Parts: sequence; C-alpha cells; structure tokens
Amino acid sequence: MLRAALLIPLALLLAGCPTTSGTFGDDDDATDPGPTWQALPEQLAWAFEDETDDLSAPGAAIAIIHGDTFYAQGFGTKHPDGGDPVEPTTLFRIGSVTKMMTAAALLQQVDAGVASLDETVDDHIPTLNLMGEGDIADATLHQLLSHQGGISDHTPITGGPDDDRLADYTVGQFNNNAWMMVAPGSFWNYANPNFSLAGLVVEQNDGGRWYREVVEQDVWGPLGMDRSMFLADDVLADGDYATGWGPDWTGATPGNMAIPPDAYDDAWSRPAGFAWSTVLDLAVFGTFLLDGDTTVLSAEMHTELTSSQVNTLSFLDRLHYGYGTMLWEGHSADGDWYEVNTLEHGGAITGFAAELITVPEADLVIATLASTGGAYYRDALGATWEELLGETPIDMPDLEVDPDDYDDYLGTYDDPWNVGEIHVSRFGDELRVYMPTLEQYDVPYDENLYPQHRDNFAIVIDGFPLTMTFVREVEDEARWFRCRYFVGERTDATRATVAPRQEQVDRFLESLASPTVSSALP
Repeated sequence: MLRAALLIPLALLLAGCPTTSGTFGDDDDATDPGPTWQALPEQLAWAFEDETDDLSAPGAAIAIIHGDTFYAQGFGTKHPDGGDPVEPTTLFRIGSVTKMMTAAALLQQVDAGVASLDETVDDHIPTLNLMGEGDIADATLHQLLSHQGGISDHTPITGGPDDDRLADYTVGQFNNNAWMMVAPGSFWNYANPNFSLAGLVVEQNDGGRWYREVVEQDVWGPLGMDRSMFLADDVLADGDYATGWGPDWTGATPGNMAIPPDAYDDAWSRPAGFAWSTVLDLAVFGTFLLDGDTTVLSAEMHTELTSSQVNTLSFLDRLHYGYGTMLWEGHSADGDWYEVNTLEHGGAITGFAAELITVPEADLVIATLASTGGAYYRDALGATWEELLGETPIDMPDLEVDPDDYDDYLGTYDDPWNVGEIHVSRFGDELRVYMPTLEQYDVPYDENLYPQHRDNFAIVIDGFPLTMTFVREVEDEARWFRCRYFVGERTDATRATVAPRQEQVDRFLESLASPTVSSALP
C-alpha cells in the first residue's frame, strides 16, 4: 500500500530537520524529493504538549501515522536543564517496547527452521537449573515469549554493555539466585527474564553474532530502522539524544537527577528492554505490525507475533498477550472508555517512558517517547481517538465484582520466596489479608484488598499499589494469589511452610521500588 512505500525511506531522515515539518529522501533528487512528515494537527499538538507538562517530562516526541498521512513532532528539550529542542529524530530509551523486536528475531529463526516454538529451554540452555516450583528446563519458547515461563522477575541495569554477559550471567548469577514462582505454563505473569532467555536463544541459534547484532541486522535493517541502536557509545556519537530524568537507582542521591546514555547499561537485560530508538523508527515498526513484511517475517509468523497467545486474567478478559505484544479490546483514556482495539506495548525504564500503539482496524500507528518515568499519555490518546477516528467516549465498563465470589478466595496461600504466608479472610463484603512475615520484618501493608473486577484486586505493600489476581484452577476455588512480584499457592494446615529470610524480603522490596519496571502492569 502507499503508506508502506512512504515509510521505508525513514532511515534517510536528516537529523537537522525542524520540529514542525521535515523531508526524508534525497534532497538532490529533483524528480523524487521524498515523502514528508508534518506537525501534529493543532488540537492534538496542544493535547500532547499539555500532557507532557502534566507528566513533568523534560522532553518528548510523538509520531502518528494515519493511513497515508504521517505526523511527527517534538516537545520540550533534549536535556532536563534546557538547551536544544527535542526533534522527531531524537533518540530515547524505549524500555520494554524492545520485547517486540526480540520476539520478531526469534520468530525469524522459527521461520528459518533453526528453532521451534515447542522446543524447551533445556534444548537450548541445558545448564540452567533454577530453584523453586516447577522446572525451567520444561519452559517452551512459546511460553517465554508469552510470559508463561513461571520465572521470578529480575532486571539488573548496571552489569555493563559487554555482549558476552548475556550468556555468562544466565548460567552464573541468574542461575544461582533466581527461582521459579510456578511451573511453566501455569498462567501469564510478566517477567523480564523470559525475554533475556529468549534473547540468549536467538544468539545461540545464530552461532556467530551477538543478540544485538541479530536484531540490528535482521529486524531493524530490512525495515530501514537505521536510527535504532543498543550501545550507549553509539548514542553518544550520534549526538541527537534525550537525557533521562528520574530517581537515582542506587539511592545515593535524593530526588531526581539527569540520566545520560552511559549512566547505566546491562547486556543481560538488553533483550527485555534496553534499546534506543526514535518515534520515526518506532512508527516504521508499527507499520510492520499492521501490514507485515516478508523480508522480516513470513505471513504465518507475523500472525503469531500479532495474535493473542494467552489471556492475562485481568480487566474483564479484555487484555491479551501475544509475543512481545499486548492486545486490548477497548482502551481507557482520561477516565473514559473508547471501543478502540489496539495492538501495543509500553516501555518503562529508569528515566524514560515509551509506548508503541497500533489500531489495526483504523490503519493507525502512535509512537510516544518521553524522558522521564511513568510518562504515558492518556488524555492525549483520548483526543487522538476523537480527532482521527471520530470515536465518542463512553463510561468505563462495569467492574462486575460480585461479593458472592469472595468465598472462592478464602484460605492461606504460601510464597516461600518473597512475602511468606498470605491469609485471606472475609469481613462482610470486604476481603482482607494478614501477612505475618511482612509484620515480622516491619514491612507496612494495607490489610484491605480493593476490588477492580472479577478475581482482580489491588494490594498496597510498602506504599506501592500492586494489581493481583486470584488464579483459579477449577471454577469454584482459587489456587494462586498472584501478582508480578510474588505468587502464593493455596496451602492448608498440614503443609509445612518456610518463611522467607530477611534478605529475601529486602530483595522483594527493592524490586517494588525499582524504576526499571512498571508496577502498574497487571
């Protein structure tokens, strides 16, 4: 289609183009000056600029492709202390949006016949042997790419950029300290190590290149994404980059601080979320998600990438996960609900926030990048649905929380790795928890569980609100008390339990406070 032809030359976009409009293509070619991008429509520009200010982001960039029309605009400055304005060409960290690219790289190898989604971790990393429930060796590549590996979440950020760390850390420190929260395939639970392991599989299957080289050459290259990169040295040499703004992850500096490209890096976490890109390159990848490209993936594997692989057990069954992609049936914005189905993924990493959102039914791509954590646009997305799609907001769907279900949750759940025993009891139409291990170590928590929708509640631990789910194995009783950071399995008085040690609880609290991940994820 015409849009695809317009976007392939994005790699030729000049870094010095003004914020309000630009040309990509060869300026010296009088017969083909190349397609152009233009500033956002005035109403949308106001909406994104206002929300950028509300989110306290020093800088941000937005790109929108609607059919054959391409918009791109920068807001604010590249550095927290001012200076040059952000351009659509400016590099930002993209966090977990990287997962889409890692999934595409592994699916390429499935296309080539060097991997199968039914193969297991043991087929590729036989030396990996984690503690805990279930056996990581049994986890399939399908389960890794769809966050069903059962692995505890873990995201180091300061291990360094050396490519050999991906393999060395996996069979070394990760192997000795991580654990299985549940057996592989038990249920969906978002955890970055799923993608670190998938990235290592990509690297080992290639047999000659590092993980990042495979993505750069086999995924980004054919799409023309020449301003996407992994290494801080490359970002610094490029010069057109945003400096992040956020808390000191070491705890040494109070408040927020500037975070330059070389402030941290970790090759082990790289496949889960350490790429740099621009909204222009992300827009290209968004069109790939919509239309496919057989130079990257076959039609069959593209369908696998962009289709639901598992229900996430949250938000009225409206949220599904593909392979590094999230599929929403409907979309919330500014406290309202829009019947807009999206294929997307967000990214949260120290000092930055990113989202790549596509609306397949409307031929729409939206890429947002901002230089501070938690900067996700919601009011402006509502304005986008209304301005470009003619959508009218409606009331949020009913939560459909039925207190008659509460008896299904009552009992004791045990998590020997993080929080210990979790006793769930009922007081009228309220559910409450008692967590003796947290009380033993003086960790504050709210005893109330706050209903969100069927089987889903909010729990507050050490001041952090977390979304948790009672996961049913049979319809009339929950088996697991599950959130991203810990999983308790139903137990009874006859089962011996082991309370976590102080260092385990401390590690759990550190994971809650980490700005490298988003506690808002279900």
